Amino acid sequence: MPAFTSIKDSVNKFYLIKSPNYTLVSISLCKFLYGFYTAAIGSLLVPIGATFDIDTGIQSIVFPFNYFGQIVIIFFMK
Repeated sequence: MPAFTSIKDSVNKFYLIKSPNYTLVSISLCKFLYGFYTAAIGSLLVPIGATFDIDTGIQSIVFPFNYFGQIVIIFFMK
């Protein structure tokens, strides 16, 4: 349990309000917004393509790079 406590304390150092509840709410909100973004981008892809006059074939090539970038950044964050 001490390892978890030190991680929690390290995370709390980044916040103005040093509270475990604030950390939990902040991280939960970030995960909610990321989930909302992931769900929304899939349904908005066709209207965005229509707005910028990009056909579905090109969109199907470009769209996966969004997730590829998220995977690659994990390796650079270490």
